[in-house]
This record gives sequence, structure tokens and C-alpha cells, in this order.
Amino acid sequence: MALRVGIGALFLIARRPLAQTAATMKKRALPLLIVGILNSAAPFCLFAFAELTLLAGATSIINATTPLWGALVAWLWLKDRR
Repeated sequence: MALRVGIGALFLIARRPLAQTAATMKKRALPLLIVGILNSAAPFCLFAFAELTLLAGATSIINATTPLWGALVAWLWLKDRR
């Protein structure tokens, strides 16, 4: 999990010069922390905790539905109609 998120962060940082990225991150530290917790830390921790009691087949099905839940949230909450 840490490797996957770290590789994604490296690609995002590489898109801009490092000084510009650091300045932007300082201005947006709190929103970035909140998004990081909601999009990375909490789902991974909760999924790992759920795997302690669920069968492997059930967790693989739940994990496969992640894009569907993302689309549903975007449609209902963000009013994304595309």
C-alpha cells in the first residue's frame, strides 16, 4: 500500500518544479492532509480491519466494486453527470 501511494506521489511531484510544488503544498497543507486521510489512510486501514473477519472471496468482490462506489458518490454528491 505504501509503495503504491508513494509511487503515485512521486509522479505527481514530478509534474511541476519542486520549489513550486513545495510552495503549493505549504499553502494547502490542511486540505491535502484531509484528502490524504479520506482517500488513502482511512480506506486502506478500514479494509485491512474488515479482512480480519471476512472471507477472501468476499473481500475481493468488495474491492472490485470500488470504481462503482466512486462513480455513485460522484453522481449523487458531486452532481457529476458525465
